[in-house]
Amino acid sequence: MINGLDELLDLVNAQNDLFYEITSDNVVIGPPESLPPYAVLGQTNRNTSVKMTGIQYRGYQGETSVYYRRGDLDSLFVGLSPSQRTREAVSAASILDWVNLKYGLRLEMRDLQPLAVPPFESPALEDSFTVVLSVIEPSYRWVGTVTVEVIHGNPLITSVVYVQLLPILDHPDDLEQLAGRRSGQVQTWGFDFTAWLPRLSIDPDTGEWANFADVQFVGREAGIPAWYNSPVVDLPTEAVPGANSDYQRVMVQYPTLGDVKGPLYFHYDLTW
Repeated sequence: MINGLDELLDLVNAQNDLFYEITSDNVVIGPPESLPPYAVLGQTNRNTSVKMTGIQYRGYQGETSVYYRRGDLDSLFVGLSPSQRTREAVSAASILDWVNLKYGLRLEMRDLQPLAVPPFESPALEDSFTVVLSVIEPSYRWVGTVTVEVIHGNPLITSVVYVQLLPILDHPDDLEQLAGRRSGQVQTWGFDFTAWLPRLSIDPDTGEWANFADVQFVGREAGIPAWYNSPVVDLPTEAVPGANSDYQRVMVQYPTLGDVKGPLYFHYDLTW
């Protein structure tokens, strides 16, 4: 998309094998004119023509026309109603910045008629006003008009909270299976066991805790009630679905007996 006269000249120079670079010093650039459909063979979606006249004795003479497409605000915003909601004071510049960011445009103030933005007020309830972005004539960049609604103030909560039926929060365990026991996952998921790592060792022969009395002492610090020894695995947290990724590694135990239902996550970091 052409973004101005300089860019138009850059495009002309890039697309043609010229003796001399075309600049405003050796060519007079006419104003952009709307190009009716099918006015030029092969124009496809080009909607603008610009006449270029060589300045004699400066490199070129005679005249020709080039054809390109200006951005059409009326077409770009068909079916759209731009609406900015804010509680901050707005200005012509901030409204234009919002439109460019929201819709991926490159509109500039020099492309537009001066924007009429009323003085900012903070009403008790939400209010709104409209700002018309109207392209100047002639503009090498754009054509058309778009109206932006600016909503400000304190909205009624019923006007913004449309979804009232929220997702049900699920407990990580089946409550019927817990049957009054504590959830090992809830009890240990956010607890840092790094400081107690020397007391958490796995017997290489049985795969269970080597000194279960030490482990039970550490478990009580995390609020784990009585449970029994059973196999334990020591893995990187990324290898364990449901593990806490804030830690580097985790020892996982799935107790089958006791006052707690597994898994138990003994998260730790390699350095304290």
